[in-house]
Amino acid sequence: MQRYENIGIWESIPSAFLPDRQQVVAFVASQWKSESITIKKTLDSSRGLGINYYICKYWGIVLLKSNDKVWKQKDMRIVVATDSYKGCLSSVQAGTAMAEGILKVVPHAEVDVLNVSDGGEGMAKAFAEATGASMVNVCVHDALRHHISASYAITSDGCAYIETAAASGLFLIREEDRNPMQASSYGTGEMIMHALHHGARRMVIGLGGSAMTDGGTGMLAACGVEFKNKEGCSFVPDGGTLCQIAHIDTSKMADLKRVQIIAACDVENVLYGPSGAACVFAPQKGATPEQVSILDEGLRHLATLQEQLYPVTFASSPGAGAAGGLGFALFAFAGARMEPGIRLLLQEPVLTRRLREADIILTGEGRLDNQSSKGKVPYGVLAFASRYKIPVAVIAGSIEKGIRAPEFLSLWQVTPTGMPLNMAMKPEVAKRNIRKTAESFAHTLEEKLEDTQ
Repeated sequence: MQRYENIGIWESIPSAFLPDRQQVVAFVASQWKSESITIKKTLDSSRGLGINYYICKYWGIVLLKSNDKVWKQKDMRIVVATDSYKGCLSSVQAGTAMAEGILKVVPHAEVDVLNVSDGGEGMAKAFAEATGASMVNVCVHDALRHHISASYAITSDGCAYIETAAASGLFLIREEDRNPMQASSYGTGEMIMHALHHGARRMVIGLGGSAMTDGGTGMLAACGVEFKNKEGCSFVPDGGTLCQIAHIDTSKMADLKRVQIIAACDVENVLYGPSGAACVFAPQKGATPEQVSILDEGLRHLATLQEQLYPVTFASSPGAGAAGGLGFALFAFAGARMEPGIRLLLQEPVLTRRLREADIILTGEGRLDNQSSKGKVPYGVLAFASRYKIPVAVIAGSIEKGIRAPEFLSLWQVTPTGMPLNMAMKPEVAKRNIRKTAESFAHTLEEKLEDTQ
């Protein structure tokens, strides 16, 4: 699997060498200081009108005479930039499996695996690798208020990268224990406060992979906001108790507005209603239809209380419904602005350089569906690659029926038809399926290249 780079005019090779194939090989060998070069293919070794090209090969180095120019054949560079397969494989694990599949078919290919995220699990580490930030461990509460150790990244100049999934993530909770009625974002607030006390002047907060639908009230409580019920008693709300809030006191809240906060978000959902946090995302977090109605009512109530505090309405802002309404809380109480997480990450110079050097980019995620174009990794990578005319192919765990994405070079589904989801989600099974799919992808590239030669 190679690309070609022009290295000069064929006539620069002395004409005396052209009629004799062995002399041409010897000349090329001397130019490249190679001990030996073997002929891969010669259409015509005469010097007459039949000369089309010479192809010589030495450990993947090939010279091609075409249109009176000499081309050096170089190994094709494939960059793998896939999102994690949530609850199954990290970005690097999935990317490594893709690389293994490619290299099995084309061992001379150059494959570079990037660690990427759109704001969900793995975001902090991805930014740490791209920026040189240090990882900081802190003891916080998970979504069900159990003590856990979570990590965020912070640079020497005070930029903190905090992922909601590290403290309040869905996949930190056993499936049978997931309950958005009781889940809280308090642990994410603890991470924010820790970063603030350790000199953070800018924060990028990833909003993917959350377990709660509490409107960000847990996070706000950890940052000093006091919530009181109609009896005047203070409490920390969760999804099921939002309607019990009668008063919000922000007088003791940490001054988050003195810090630049960016909500790294891959969805544009509003806070409540048919396209809100409860109706769209709570079922994925374990909510029943009855609980969805309660959660949505609670978010509406929270929005009404916020409007009594501030004259601006934030509930209808795109992204307000991200992370169970945490986006809303950051917009309304911390002055945050929203940006797609993958776009932020790919702006980092290290990743920009590695991507721009690609001949083709391979991306993916656990499931490619109608939400993928709203800022998720595959489309974020595509937007970047399109500026440099680099083709992009997708390998996804599953692909929603009817999805059409002509912008991509090709779409590949990892999970075989008929395989049960619980089997496909096993890490070793997923890796094996990804490797096989990547092999098939690599075979198609080989065929296309052969056709062009």
